[in-house]
Formats: sequence, structure tokens, C-alpha cells
Amino acid sequence: MKKAASCSQERARSRSWWLRGTAIVLLLGLLLGCAPSTPPTPTKQFVAPATPTKPSPTQSAPTPTPAASPTPFAVPEELPSKGSPEAKVFIVEFSEFLCPWCARFATETVREVEKEYVNTGLVQIIFIDFILHGEPAVLAAEAAHCAQDQGQFWAYHDLLFDNFVGNAYSREQLDGFARKLNLDMAAFGRCLDSRKYQIFVLASTQVGEDAGVEGTPTIFVNLQMIPGFVPFAELKPIIEEELKNTP
Repeated sequence: MKKAASCSQERARSRSWWLRGTAIVLLLGLLLGCAPSTPPTPTKQFVAPATPTKPSPTQSAPTPTPAASPTPFAVPEELPSKGSPEAKVFIVEFSEFLCPWCARFATETVREVEKEYVNTGLVQIIFIDFILHGEPAVLAAEAAHCAQDQGQFWAYHDLLFDNFVGNAYSREQLDGFARKLNLDMAAFGRCLDSRKYQIFVLASTQVGEDAGVEGTPTIFVNLQMIPGFVPFAELKPIIEEELKNTP
């Protein structure tokens, strides 16, 4: 019985990582404008369970081989993420830097999630842009991704939401946030002036629309969609339930 329980847990854990990997691959495929013919190469290769085949009467049964241990599917580097790739729960957050409820979610709920779950390795957060307020919101998102080029997406993300203005950030403000983080201003300026991430940001919105997102913030806790602002007190039991149900 003990062995059977162990096998059952392993199958459940394999399915958990399969769902995680599938969700992230589909998100990235949509984000790049087409479904990938092969998934992005992860840092640790996820091995899907082999489909059993029934031997013909003339064939002998194949020698069983030990099942490979499932390993996490790494989040593609194009998508900003924080937290352990081995976390049991992943939260995909669709957000916008000119959305007031997104600012509140980022400065209140997300920071509590980070303290209690991300920093302890239980939750991974993945951020995807979802544009509702036109060109000013696109430019702010592009600036955050230009900061990401220098390893500072989350710090820039925090500055945008901590200094939320509600309608538009001026170029002077966007540059000022970059200076505050001691970014290479020449590289940041070239990135923003060239609109390097414009298509990426606009495609991100299409990802959300294809996933059924209609407004911001909208999050997916594992594969459960939760639209609108969620206080930490309401999100906590959802995370706890996912942690309990995920091997």
C-alpha cells in the first residue's frame, strides 16, 4: 500500500508539472505570435510520461524502465518572473502600469504574497502586460522591459507602481526611474527610442484576450482565473488550497 501511494503521488506530481509547463509554453507561443513547433528549451528538461503501447501477440512485453523524475519547466526569460521555478504554485499576473487597481494590487497584495510565499519558495509570480490605456501605457511597459534588459524589471516595476500617476508617465519620469536604479542610460535610451519592446507588449495583451482576460488586474493561480483586485486576505486561502492539492 505504501508503494502504491508513492506511485500515485508521483503521477500527481508529474501531472502538476505537465500542466505548469503546458501553460507557460502556450502563453509564450501566443506572446510571440504563433504556437511554437517545439517548446523553448528549459534549464531543466521536463520529461512527459511515455504513452504505453500494447504489445502484439508475437511481441514480448518490453522491459520496464524506471520513470524519470519530473523536474520544473523553466519560465522563458522573455517573461518577467520572481520566485523559485520549483514552487508548487505559480501566479500569472496580467497587469498595466496605468491601472489604479493594478497599482494597489502590486503595492499591497503582491508584496504580502512575496513575503509569505515567494521568499519561502512556495510561489512563483509571472508578469504579463495587458494594455487598456493606449500608447502611454505601452510606453511605460516598454520602459520596464528595457530595465529588464539590465536585470532590473522588478525594481522598475515597483518604482512605476509606487509613483503611480494615473494617466501617463512623461519621458522625463521614465528616464528618472532608470537613473534612480543606476541603469546604463545610453542603453536604456536606445532601447526605449527604438521601441524594441512595442510589439512584445502589444502581443502580451493578445495573450490575455486569448486566455479570456477582460480587465486588469487579472491573475491565474495555477490554472484558476481570478479577475479584478484581490486583497491578500482573500488570495491567501486560494494559495493555501493550491499548496494543499499540489504534491
